[in-house]
Amino acid sequence: MRPIPYQQLGTGDIVLDLGLNNPLVEEVTVPSALLIHSSITLPLIVLIVVTFISPRIKSACYRFHDAHAAVCTLLTTIGMSEFVTQMVKMYVGRLRPNFYALCEFDPSTLQCAANQAREMEGRQSFPSGHSSLSMAGMGVLALFFLGRANIGRKNQERPRISNQSFGSSW
Repeated sequence: MRPIPYQQLGTGDIVLDLGLNNPLVEEVTVPSALLIHSSITLPLIVLIVVTFISPRIKSACYRFHDAHAAVCTLLTTIGMSEFVTQMVKMYVGRLRPNFYALCEFDPSTLQCAANQAREMEGRQSFPSGHSSLSMAGMGVLALFFLGRANIGRKNQERPRISNQSFGSSW
């Protein structure tokens, strides 16, 4: 774990890193509920609705499988994104700009007075969990619509299910 940055002068004064000494802001800019709804719930609803309203192939069975694949892709992407983000946060351990206020740094003991969980929260500034979750959810949605619009395909035909068996073509 990275040590708490401070300097002790010859006079006994403690000098704190000004980049980490911002005040603690209790009001968050983007609440967690809004983040979850815009990054998970909205793409999930849009993917399901679009796959059932505008299927690539007119088949009830294919609609279900198409929706299932879209939902699995979204949930897998979000899970992988959050896993990687949390692992990188633990590895990097960059301190938040309000680290001293978060950990309730005590200049007399040169230690954090807050509990372990709050101190660890102050040590997980980079990368941003909000931006990685938003990118995962909206990235899947963007790629889904690009696939629906047939953008980026060499063959611009819509996919079709063939009734012939694979054994007869050999």
